[in-house]
Amino acid sequence: MTSLFPEIQDSKKKRVKYQDLKTEIMRMWNLKSAQVILITVVTLGGVPRTLDDWVGKLSITLGTSLLQRAALLGTARILRKVFDT
Repeated sequence: MTSLFPEIQDSKKKRVKYQDLKTEIMRMWNLKSAQVILITVVTLGGVPRTLDDWVGKLSITLGTSLLQRAALLGTARILRKVFDT
C-alpha cells in the first residue's frame, strides 16, 4: 500500500541521518547525552501518528492543530509569492 505522505513513514531514516548532528551538538555543548526528536509536518498539514509522543518528550504543551495551521499558512504564503510574481 502506497502512502500519500512518504516523508512521514521514513522517520527512522531521518533519525539515523541526524546522528552526526547530534554528535556535533554534544561535542559543542559538552553534553553527555542528547536525543534526536523529529517533528515532521508536511506541506498540507499532515502529521505522523507519533507526533504527540515526540512533542511530549520536549515537555511543552503544543497542540497538533497549531503545527498544522502553521504549515498551511506557510504553504499559503509561499504560493502567494509564487503566483504574485
